Amino acid sequence: EQLKKVKPQVTEWHEDKEEDHEAEFECLDRCMDKLTMHNRELVLKYYDHEKDAKIEQRRMLAETMNIGLNALRIRAHRIRSILYRCISGCLDQQSPEQG
Repeated sequence: EQLKKVKPQVTEWHEDKEEDHEAEFECLDRCMDKLTMHNRELVLKYYDHEKDAKIEQRRMLAETMNIGLNALRIRAHRIRSILYRCISGCLDQQSPEQG
């Protein structure tokens, strides 16, 4: 969702930039599929809302899981790190094909 909010800094949109985003989203989908169902649901719920609603959502999520907010943040961070490594590896594998 954050990638959707980013606007290009240049006035012209180049096709290769669009392809880069498509590759990132494809890799994100693949990596999300590799997560356990529990971790996938946790990360989707953790990043589901914005501003005040996000805070309340996270508070309720932690309560549902019977853990503190700090423990929830740590779990979300660990899942995000797993996703980052997976996406980076996926994009590295794709770059020789595109180059």
